[in-house]
Amino acid sequence: PRALRALARLSDDEEAEASLERLCAIVPDDEEALAGLATLYERRGRWRELLRVLERQAALAPSAPGPL
Repeated sequence: PRALRALARLSDDEEAEASLERLCAIVPDDEEALAGLATLYERRGRWRELLRVLERQAALAPSAPGPL
């Protein structure tokens, strides 16, 4: 977990992005890797990629409870 946060903060965004993309290809439901990618995509203005990651995160999120 700390390694992913550190990776997302690297000064070389391209390298960090490529590493996180490889990790997500291997472990597609890794929430921390997805969060790291979202951070990088937002910082770099990569809106389509950000949307794709946000959709993946939403699919992994537990369902919201019904009305109370």
